[in-house]
Amino acid sequence: MAETIVNLVHFGGALVPVAEAKINVLSPALTRGPIAYETLRGYWNQEHGNLYLFRLRDHLKRLHASMRILRFQELFTFEEMTNWIMEVVRANKFVDDMHIRMLVYPLDEDGPGRTSMRTGIVIDAEPRPPRTRESTTCQISSWLRRGGDSHPARVKAVGLRIFARVALAQAKLDGYGDLIVQDDRGKIAEATSSNVFVVRRGALATPAVTEQILEGITRDTVITLARELGIPCLEREVDRTELYDCEEAFLCSTGLEILPIAAVDGLPVGNPERQITETIRSEYLLLVRGNTTGHGEWLTPTY
Repeated sequence: MAETIVNLVHFGGALVPVAEAKINVLSPALTRGPIAYETLRGYWNQEHGNLYLFRLRDHLKRLHASMRILRFQELFTFEEMTNWIMEVVRANKFVDDMHIRMLVYPLDEDGPGRTSMRTGIVIDAEPRPPRTRESTTCQISSWLRRGGDSHPARVKAVGLRIFARVALAQAKLDGYGDLIVQDDRGKIAEATSSNVFVVRRGALATPAVTEQILEGITRDTVITLARELGIPCLEREVDRTELYDCEEAFLCSTGLEILPIAAVDGLPVGNPERQITETIRSEYLLLVRGNTTGHGEWLTPTY
């Protein structure tokens, strides 16, 4: 008989089987939805016999910022969250590439301004095999993202995902793999769950962090690697038509890593060889698995 695998998650201050991690249906987490979340990746290195969490502290800093902006009164320390993540990974005895998810939610509404004095957290880790897609196609959204007064792009919160869900559903129905969002000035912002880069005249360009985008950690990694490789990289406004007239384009995020864009609105992206994209992608995949000598500070071994 095959062994039953029980996925253990951190919930309520303890490790419990995922089926036992339950909250009340009238919890403010469900009725009001102020749930901050964060995801990160772990990469197994067979030669080293270790699993490396990539840029753990940067992910925890971003989660902490989301919690503060959502006015959570009880904030967990980086040390607490690091220990809980390690416990989940080690208890499940994972020796594969991993995807780790953290959900932080209010436990009550007793604080001033109906903000919670107490906070709950769920930490889940699951194997994440290498993706099979070598590229994707994108549609430019007819849905526009308004300014920061209506959409705090720096916050990773479950409630803010509704825009991406509605827009991405339309893209899927129209036969595209992902969707690229414009702001209300017609400038490119980001895709539904990733940042956007284009290559024009041999230089990378990506919207600046002041252009209503999530300050992506993979985005920052790409910019750092590009500069170290001698590839010019500009953070600036990106027009819609630049995606129609570029040599290369790609999406990047924790989950997607670096995913080339093959076509936008049915128009093939210029250079099928994707030299710059593949150079950065190759360097990235070596880095996250601990197979380069640089940026050891970005890798946290779990065993």
